[in-house]
Amino acid sequence: MIMLPDQPPKSSPTLHEQKFLSVAESSSDFLGRDGSILYSRAAGEPAPNACDPGLLTKCGERCESAAAHVPGVEPAPIVPIGKDITARQLADFELTLLQSACEQSSEALFVTDSRTRFIIVNAAACRSLGYSREELLGMTPLDIDPDVTHEAIEKLLTPPGDFALETRHRAKDGRIFPVEVKGAVFETNGEKHIVALAHDITARKRMENTLRFIADPGEPNFLAALARHIGEALGVAYVVIDLLSANSGVAETIAFYAKGDIAPNVSYELAGTPCEGVAAKRTCCYPSGVQELFPKDRLLVEMGVESYAGAPLWDSTGKPLGLIAVMDTSPLADPAAATQILQLVAPRAAAELERSESDRQLRLGEQTFRSLAENLPDMVVRYDSDFRRTFLTRSHETLTGIPTQSLLGKTPVELWSAPNGPEGAAAFQAQLADVRDSAEPREWEVNWIRPDGSLGAVEVRGVPEFGSDGKVSGILTVSRNVTAKRGIDTQLRMAASVFGTAREGILITDPAGRILDANPAFTTISGYDRDEVLGKRPSLLSSGAQDTAFYQSMWSTLLAEGSWNGELTNRRKNGDLFVENLHIEAVRDEAGKVKHYVGIFSDVSQLKAHEEYLQHIAHHDALTGLPNRRLLTDRLTRAIAQAKSSGDMLAVLYFDLDGFKPINDNHGHGIGDQVLIDVGERLSRTLRAGDMVARIGGDEFVALLIGVGDTRECENTLRRLLDVINSPIAIDGNCFSLSASVGVSLYPADDSDDADMLLRYADQAMYFAKASGRNQFVFFGSQARSKIRGDNQMVHDLRHGLNQGQISVHYQPIIDVKTGRIVKAEALARWSHPVQGVISPSEFIPIAETGGLIHEIGDFVFKEAARVALSWSKCAGAPACGHPRISVNRSPRQFFGRDGVAPWVQHLIDNAIPGELLGVEITEGLLLENQPEVLAQLKQLRALGVAVSLDDFGTGYSALSYLKKFDIDYLKIDRSFVRDIVEDEHDRAIVEAIIAMAKRLGIELIAEGVETREQADLLAAGGCNLAQGFLYAEPLPEKDFLDFVLASGASC
Repeated sequence: MIMLPDQPPKSSPTLHEQKFLSVAESSSDFLGRDGSILYSRAAGEPAPNACDPGLLTKCGERCESAAAHVPGVEPAPIVPIGKDITARQLADFELTLLQSACEQSSEALFVTDSRTRFIIVNAAACRSLGYSREELLGMTPLDIDPDVTHEAIEKLLTPPGDFALETRHRAKDGRIFPVEVKGAVFETNGEKHIVALAHDITARKRMENTLRFIADPGEPNFLAALARHIGEALGVAYVVIDLLSANSGVAETIAFYAKGDIAPNVSYELAGTPCEGVAAKRTCCYPSGVQELFPKDRLLVEMGVESYAGAPLWDSTGKPLGLIAVMDTSPLADPAAATQILQLVAPRAAAELERSESDRQLRLGEQTFRSLAENLPDMVVRYDSDFRRTFLTRSHETLTGIPTQSLLGKTPVELWSAPNGPEGAAAFQAQLADVRDSAEPREWEVNWIRPDGSLGAVEVRGVPEFGSDGKVSGILTVSRNVTAKRGIDTQLRMAASVFGTAREGILITDPAGRILDANPAFTTISGYDRDEVLGKRPSLLSSGAQDTAFYQSMWSTLLAEGSWNGELTNRRKNGDLFVENLHIEAVRDEAGKVKHYVGIFSDVSQLKAHEEYLQHIAHHDALTGLPNRRLLTDRLTRAIAQAKSSGDMLAVLYFDLDGFKPINDNHGHGIGDQVLIDVGERLSRTLRAGDMVARIGGDEFVALLIGVGDTRECENTLRRLLDVINSPIAIDGNCFSLSASVGVSLYPADDSDDADMLLRYADQAMYFAKASGRNQFVFFGSQARSKIRGDNQMVHDLRHGLNQGQISVHYQPIIDVKTGRIVKAEALARWSHPVQGVISPSEFIPIAETGGLIHEIGDFVFKEAARVALSWSKCAGAPACGHPRISVNRSPRQFFGRDGVAPWVQHLIDNAIPGELLGVEITEGLLLENQPEVLAQLKQLRALGVAVSLDDFGTGYSALSYLKKFDIDYLKIDRSFVRDIVEDEHDRAIVEAIIAMAKRLGIELIAEGVETREQADLLAAGGCNLAQGFLYAEPLPEKDFLDFVLASGASC
């Protein structure tokens, strides 16, 4: 913008002038602060002059101007040139403000370049670290932070954003201090920078550490440990915790920290010291120059103290107790922190000092007055009319421990030998004054503390002595120790208080056992008033529960040992029985002869009842009230021991109810519980009194027959028991019929004297009974023993086989019966025994379940199936629509293991295997139990996409209820229905019904055991689309299976 001076030309402007004037028409937009156009006369200057004359536009924006003269024009015009600089000056102003704010900030500012070198630091950063700005620039966080690493910095830089952390800084002098760092990582022009503010949190950390210390110092000498802690926390040379001596103006250190160690304690006069002000209940702080302020304090000079801070310590009544102070040989680095720390710890220190002083005074009293208890005959002391001692017997020195010469010439106020201080001296002297002024004898008592810490007493008789003028010239005192008499009185009062207020009943009898006294608690417990029992014997409470032998034993012990303690059952006045815990003590005289018997007893009836209740619930079944397995095992162990000595036979009968589960499922657990209770009662009524029935879980009961004559007698009992179980059970209008399978083990016939083994034998025999048709009993015999031994060997071999790789996984394809395409497969474990060859899963899987190996086998099969399923999904033979699936059988025991399905879930996640490639096959029985944990685990698997198949459908207690409750993807029709589907119309009808039901529920069906084309055609016609069986392929090893898949895919 070019502006010409605003003055009229003397003549019409030339063409050259018009050009400039036309350019200058817009110059009226630029006005000075006074509203006039500003310009500079720069005539004759060859170049424009740049300046900022405060040129503003009408809009208030600032301009920069330059002036130049126009040659050849007269008078020579000045041409001002203006440029808008508002934005630039505003940016410069804001930058100046920002720089000033950062420089004045109390927080240390650090800005790094892309290589994390400091390119900007403020004065606070220099102060906190002790470096100059030039020294800090170019450093990195690694140079000032002892904890940071390259990896931590790289992690901080990725990604950009805000951050906050606590770390430590190392100053130039090596000092390390904690800091809180807040900042941000930002990126500009492709480079990352860090802007951070660091705040020194030394004070905060110091306060936190101090709070933790006073909460739990972990030191036996708290005050010394506290002094050391404060000294190290504040970095000062001295810390003192002082105790103020009452009315003496003297303080004594209780804890003295001096230059890194605990020094011996000292005492000093408070006057003229900084502690004098602190002792007057005010906190004082002298950051420097304390010697000049207190020139009379010689200790300050000797220790070279330059600074001081102290806080008062008050006792629990608010009186000055002591003080705590810190001192240093240089000015205090942080006076506010020192004061804050002292005020923080003062209450805790005061409480500890008060406790410590109380202990110290007690010890001092014991030491001071120990000698006063030795031989205390009457004492004689003579006082003049001014109460100065003029004569003392030696017994007084024995009593007081103060040499006679020290007491002579002193008044009680001037020198007092009793432990009750100046107040006692004044009171004693007042008694002497009363004798002198009244000229009458007086008697009073003075209390003493005996060496053992107990209270003693002296009776004092003061008698006036008269001079020749008839006036009182002195007082003579005669003192006698009455401690024993006072002690007896006190003991009697205390005994009476205990006797009257004790919760326990107390009886006192003479040597013949006649009641001399009874306390109120006796009346409360027994119901007898005191007057009713005086002169009678305690046997009036007898209930008859204890026989004569019991009381004879009690009295024998009491006479021999002087005391007896035990429990017995007595009877209250109203006839109720109660159990009491009784202690009887014989009281003897000096000659050792019994003077009294004292009986102390408490009513423990409720406690005993509670103990019996706890014992009952610990040993009995909560539902039926019958003994549980624990009590059964204990009783069986004792019965075996008795049978060993007597030669008798005993029998263990293990019952499992047949047909109980449908009752529970169809009528609910309430009805099922009533059935169990009824069965338990029937069994109990049928057995003899010495026999026992226990419920050990579910629908299983065990009967123990003691003293069985022979097996025929046992068989007769078994038949009676089966008959009572077979009898109809009527509950709530329903009539149920049950039977039982019973296994029997005998002692000593079955060669075991172990209770658990006999139970196991009976359990094994019960399974034989159930397998043999139910509703019968089977004795444990050689066949069962052989099976147990075989099972044990198989568990051993199976465990070895797992470790040796003998377990493998085969895969049986599942085919779409319409297209012939492989869409799924079932993973099946196979065991190649080195001696026995291939062992069927139907043999080793049950053994694995009972032997505790099913979890290892199941997890192995699952991991193998997951790996193969992933390979299948990537091969050319994978189904064109949807994912191929391999299903894995999961035993019910696996669901109730400690970890549930967590290992399977974690395996899929860790190996990135989609759950859609897998399925889990479960049995109906697992769902019928309605266990919440099973449902939760199935939901975990389904959440990953794992399908759920119900295996062997139709063979168990099939019900639509659990199909609705549980999300079932596939139902597998059991091979027993498929096998005869062509010939047996009944089986065909069942299959058709299952297919129709599955269609209505939207559940896919898989037919198992398809072996003929006719079976496959019938299933396809009926609407079952998937099948597996030997018609298509037997279970194949991994390589053969994948080859089969590829071949099948190629043919499709």
